[in-house]
Amino acid sequence: MKKLFFAMLCLMGVIAPAFGDITTDGAVIEDQHFTGQLNIKANNVTIRRCTFDISFNSWYGIHARHWDQNTGKPFTGTLIEDCDVKGSNSAGIYAHHATIRRCYVHDSGADAMKIEDNTTVEYCYVTQLGKKTTGSPHCDGIQSRGGSNLIVRHNIFAMGISEPGTKSNACLMFSAEVGDMRNVQIYGNRFEGGNYSIYFGETGKTGNFVNENNYIHDNYFGPDFKYGVLTSKSFRGYNYRQRRVSIDRNYWFDGTPMNSGPFDINNWDGDSK
Repeated sequence: MKKLFFAMLCLMGVIAPAFGDITTDGAVIEDQHFTGQLNIKANNVTIRRCTFDISFNSWYGIHARHWDQNTGKPFTGTLIEDCDVKGSNSAGIYAHHATIRRCYVHDSGADAMKIEDNTTVEYCYVTQLGKKTTGSPHCDGIQSRGGSNLIVRHNIFAMGISEPGTKSNACLMFSAEVGDMRNVQIYGNRFEGGNYSIYFGETGKTGNFVNENNYIHDNYFGPDFKYGVLTSKSFRGYNYRQRRVSIDRNYWFDGTPMNSGPFDINNWDGDSK
């Protein structure tokens, strides 16, 4: 009953919650300010025009990867749009079965986002990661360790390796490590940064999962990376089953096609090293 009353007050704009659980299907939370982790434990929840100023004591800013304990099924239909997500220990947003749209995700302790099945990330701006002063954070713009039906489109990843005060492992780290990686579309993005800007297709040391029907096309890449733009360790020593990633029509920021020279994207720069 307390949770329902809390949700009603949020919907009415009576209170600006520091943190909490959203447990009402169809809830719409707008124009609120959060200072702790928000957990989405309901279907068809919308988080719109909210700001998150999260300390490194909270694991996430928005945690939208939960299952219904009664049905055993994941909560679906989450929409996160026009939000400013700053801080958190692990990632600003962790989500599955969600759409993340026009969000500014920045100053995270480690990653900007972690995503799993049936998730779209579009028109977002990601920058300034690895802000924790303790430990050695592994900082990715978006990380997925397994997922199907993922779309990453029309985003900007400003994660230059030379940016002071930040860390940058990869703009995208997509691996079939704990599940298959299927039906992934990555297009229309601007990537800059990382040791490699994109890691794609790793299967983990067991090699039990596969990649298939995945596409990387019509993206633009900047030069401020450490080693290269694309790589996949699964092609170099792990028990990888099949290479099923199509790449086409990718460019440098100045419009030069990336299909020749030492950074031939069609040969997965770095795979032979």
